[in-house]
Amino acid sequence: ALSTCSGWAIGIRSATTQSLLASLGFACGFAASFNAPLAGVLFTIEELQHVSPRLSRTMICVILVAALVSTAVLRLWQGNAQVFDLRLGSELERGLTGGSFDAVLGESMWMLVSVPIGILCALVNVATVPCIR
Repeated sequence: ALSTCSGWAIGIRSATTQSLLASLGFACGFAASFNAPLAGVLFTIEELQHVSPRLSRTMICVILVAALVSTAVLRLWQGNAQVFDLRLGSELERGLTGGSFDAVLGESMWMLVSVPIGILCALVNVATVPCIR
């Protein structure tokens, strides 16, 4: 929001440039929030696809530099520490260390439901993409 507002204040008012400035803010925020500049760049490039299907090398370099600078500022400010701490529950941890298939998945194996759902989603994707084009 800061990049968009500052661009508006100095007279940059075209929709394309405003989208680029907003995307720079996305890249910086995403990169700094997750301590992952490449993720910020990829997220921003995905979001910019509505502006132009082809992004110039200059735009990608500007986005990359912005994400790297925001991550560097975060690392200077807070250090290169893990941002999120993942702790497994003690029951799950015991099941994983035991190596038992039933201990990890449970008696009903509810996690295996995701396999047919994934296959179904892939088939729907294959069927709908030709309809869109």
